[in-house]
Amino acid sequence: MHSFYQYVVDAEALVKSQTLKGFNKELARQSNTTEAVQRYQVLPRQQVVEDEYSQFKSPLYYGAGVEFLSHNYFDFFRTDYNLVQMVSMDDWDNPQRDKGADHNNMSMKKQHYKKQGVISAPGSPVRIQTKGTLNPVKQHMTNDGSRIPNFISYALSEACANGYAYQTRLILFTLGKGIHFVLEENSHKRIEVVNNKEIARKIDNNPFFWNEMRKSLGLSTLDISHPMDPEGSAVKMELDTLDN
Repeated sequence: MHSFYQYVVDAEALVKSQTLKGFNKELARQSNTTEAVQRYQVLPRQQVVEDEYSQFKSPLYYGAGVEFLSHNYFDFFRTDYNLVQMVSMDDWDNPQRDKGADHNNMSMKKQHYKKQGVISAPGSPVRIQTKGTLNPVKQHMTNDGSRIPNFISYALSEACANGYAYQTRLILFTLGKGIHFVLEENSHKRIEVVNNKEIARKIDNNPFFWNEMRKSLGLSTLDISHPMDPEGSAVKMELDTLDN
C-alpha cells in the first residue's frame, strides 16, 4: 500500500465528500498547511517541482495524495482495467526508486489494445504514471513540466530491454482532461488515459470504493445498507478472492 496514509494530515476530511472534486479540493488545502510541510519534507533528489505543484507549500504532499488515490483506484477497479495488484514506487517506504513510473502492475489476461498496438499477456508489465491538477480541462503537453515523455521513454526502454515491447502497457491516471493531441501523436497513441471524468464517474458517491479508501487510511468503514449493483459485487468478489 502507498505510504501516504502514514503522513496524511486529516484523513477523515479527505474522504468526507465521497467525490473526486471534494477529495482534490481538500488535498490541495492540506498541501498548503504547515503540518503537510513537516510531514513531507522535500527529498534531496527532488531538484525540480512541476509547475502544476508549485502552488503548494508541500508539493510532495499533494503528489503523494494523488498517487494514493490512484493506487486505491486501480486496486479497486482492477478487473475493469485488466490489472492484478498495484505496487507504488519510491513512496518513501518502498526502496525501489521511481525511475519514471509511479506504479507497477501486471495485466491479468490476454487482451488486444488496438489503439495502442499492444497485446497483453497474463503477467505482462503495466507501468502507470499519476498526475494531479486542480484544472479539470488540463491537457498534458510535451514541455509543460509534467515529464510525460520521460515516462514514455523509461517504460518503453525497459520493455524493449526485457523483451516485452509489444506487451507492455502504459497508463496515465490524471485529474485533468488528458494529453494534448501533439503529445499523443508523438507517442504513437501508446498511452491509455484515465482522466477526471472517468475517475469521477466511477468513484463519485460510490460508498464501496470510499470504504476501501477509508480502510487504506486506517479509518473505520461506514455502514452500507443498500445492496451492491452487479459491477460493485463483481469487484468485491474479485478483491476478496485475491486478498485470500
